[in-house]
Amino acid sequence: MRLPHQLVESRFFVFSSETELLSALSEAISDEEVQNRFKGVSIERVRDELVKVMENSNKPSKAFETMLECGLLEIILPEMMSMVGCEQNKYHEYDVWRHTLETLDATSKNFDLRFAALFHDIGKPASKGTNQGENTFYEHEVIGGTMTVEVMNRLRFSNEEINQVSHLVRYHFIKYESNWTNSSVRR
Repeated sequence: MRLPHQLVESRFFVFSSETELLSALSEAISDEEVQNRFKGVSIERVRDELVKVMENSNKPSKAFETMLECGLLEIILPEMMSMVGCEQNKYHEYDVWRHTLETLDATSKNFDLRFAALFHDIGKPASKGTNQGENTFYEHEVIGGTMTVEVMNRLRFSNEEINQVSHLVRYHFIKYESNWTNSSVRR
């Protein structure tokens, strides 16, 4: 049996190279004993592999779908589990999870943008409510900004990276107008 760090390396190589997963590797990682041993892999190593996926993959959603299927998402990014199956409102075609993956794939291979895309709706399940029979997500961007800071701190990203990505998440609802002055933007 491979060591957990070798499994991480193999799994993320598959993600970033976008080849088909070997069923034996997928089954091995789905094994509960391996998942428990995976928890011993350094968080910095996991972070570095996530960065490789975000910066190199044309379709990073494959990595996150596979992590969900084999149980690694719950270990690496447990905050994202509540997004799966979280229904949105009539303005959205997909649940929060699928919407996030579609957004992620549509984003250019830029560190800040990809991580902001990944976390932009992470606050929706925590803010979910209803109004006249419709799902609402009031202030999900505020909650999501806070959650982004917590997740990225746990993954040991730099303060600069955390500030940039959490700012994008926190303010992803603001629609920039080309007639705004520099002082308007700063406010």
